[in-house]
Amino acid sequence: YPMDLQTMMNKIKNNEYKILDDYVNDFYLLVDNTRIYNKKDTQYYKCANKLEEKFKLFMRQMKLDSRRRKEKPITN
Repeated sequence: YPMDLQTMMNKIKNNEYKILDDYVNDFYLLVDNTRIYNKKDTQYYKCANKLEEKFKLFMRQMKLDSRRRKEKPITN
């Protein structure tokens, strides 16, 4: 299936992602397709690699942040 950032943005705006896994699956579909249809030495392939690195870092940070929120109640 094809996937691009504009489609993902539209899905976000239209609240089409009901669970995080749907978003993650579309993201990896985008990255995988970029690698399949572009050679390793192209800017698109390299950009997909960098985007995946940043995405993984972001997801790890979000997971840690959500753990902290569960452990420490918010007080005013």
